[in-house]
Amino acid sequence: PISGLDDALAILIALKNLSIHGIICSFGNCAAEQVVKNVQKILSAHYHQYKAQLPPIYFGSMFPVSKIVRKTADISAKNEWHGYDGLGDVDEQLFDFEVQKLNVLTFQQFIEDFKQNPSEIISLGSLTSCYHIQKLCDFRIKVFAMCGCFPELFKSKAQCPV
Repeated sequence: PISGLDDALAILIALKNLSIHGIICSFGNCAAEQVVKNVQKILSAHYHQYKAQLPPIYFGSMFPVSKIVRKTADISAKNEWHGYDGLGDVDEQLFDFEVQKLNVLTFQQFIEDFKQNPSEIISLGSLTSCYHIQKLCDFRIKVFAMCGCFPELFKSKAQCPV
């Protein structure tokens, strides 16, 4: 995920309704390190409410494969939808729970875990990690992409239903 507000909601809904085997944190609306912090906040909120077991967090792609990318939060984010931190700049002091600093595993560890237990991948943001998964696995993977479509950047016949 790129862990913007919409991604946070999608993760919370998925945690309640699906079996999540892991969350890969990649660059997007903010740097991958900030995405990890945001996912820790989201998982902590879920745990506070439901006391459920939390899925592992993995570091994903730090940079895009494509040479054409949107502006990310390393440039001024004052006009971005998701704020400087990707989650609307909500101060942690307002939370009625403690944000857990969960262990973050490497992308290589994700590949090893995924090869042992292949499953479907739902991508909420950048598809760069999906690209690397496909290159590093010797079998086909099923990916559901729920991310932006920017026809002005990519000359393709991709359709965005919105």
